[in-house]
Amino acid sequence: DNDEEDDDAEKRSRRVHRVATSLIPLLEKWQSLASDVGTYENTNVVAGIRRKRGQPDLLRDPSRLLRNVLVELGEGPGPEDPTSFAFWACAVVNPLPPLGVAPEMRGAMLEALGVDMRLNILERGIKRSIANLEGTTSL
Repeated sequence: DNDEEDDDAEKRSRRVHRVATSLIPLLEKWQSLASDVGTYENTNVVAGIRRKRGQPDLLRDPSRLLRNVLVELGEGPGPEDPTSFAFWACAVVNPLPPLGVAPEMRGAMLEALGVDMRLNILERGIKRSIANLEGTTSL
């Protein structure tokens, strides 16, 4: 029985690691889009940092804001620590001060009942934000 439980735990751990690893390219794409001032020239992109809704002018430089956030957060944990990775990535996508380009995920992440749920919340939030940043689906 213990061997089966160990096998199940190992399989679950590998699956969670795979899911966390699969989010890295999404997060990198998000960072590229969110930090590029050109992204915000598309007025379909919802962004809380706009000077005026529907206008391309920004209150803050998104690249600088994200650089500062990454310096404050430090190097992100790897997918081998999926819970820490999920919280760190969420802090990147929902920075303070906010960019306003992603759905708010912090509360849901804190309330989530485990790493599977946290990774799912993170994946959905990043994908929704990427669609917003690409101007295809607003928040």
